Amino acid sequence: MPFWFSAAPLPVLVVSHKEDRCPSTPAADADMLAAAFTASTRRQAVVVDALSNPNGDPCGPFSPHGFDEMDREVVNLLVEFVLRAP
Repeated sequence: MPFWFSAAPLPVLVVSHKEDRCPSTPAADADMLAAAFTASTRRQAVVVDALSNPNGDPCGPFSPHGFDEMDREVVNLLVEFVLRAP
């Protein structure tokens, strides 16, 4: 991870999909990624799980990796995180 990521004193929300099959973004790494932001004022990892289309490119937008058909749920998570800011 680039140094400036871990040194950024900003709130961090990592959102991952349980069924993400993209090798670059496994859901199992969500907690570890959030924890890597050591200077963060607030960090949280959330793994969502919903029925999603497992077909096609596993790293594409129309798969669990792209939170296909989960726009509302993921945006709500983001908004709640931002609104809870100290």
